[in-house]
Amino acid sequence: MYGASGGLPRRAVQTKTLIRLTAYSEDEAWVYQFLPAEWPDAVRRIMSDCKNDKLPDEAAGGLLELIAEGVSDEY
Repeated sequence: MYGASGGLPRRAVQTKTLIRLTAYSEDEAWVYQFLPAEWPDAVRRIMSDCKNDKLPDEAAGGLLELIAEGVSDEY
């Protein structure tokens, strides 16, 4: 059923650290996922989504604050 040996298929294990940020409203959720070194790209994306009305201002502010806290802890 799952191959010649009958065992489960092997799954690749994620070895990289990913950051996942989520913001919620009553009827929507926004999830951003990125590698720690790519935080500037994540900031640009969140700001762009906010500018294009894909993400509410309050949600964008909260997500950017979380990134800023993480960067300040790192440096």
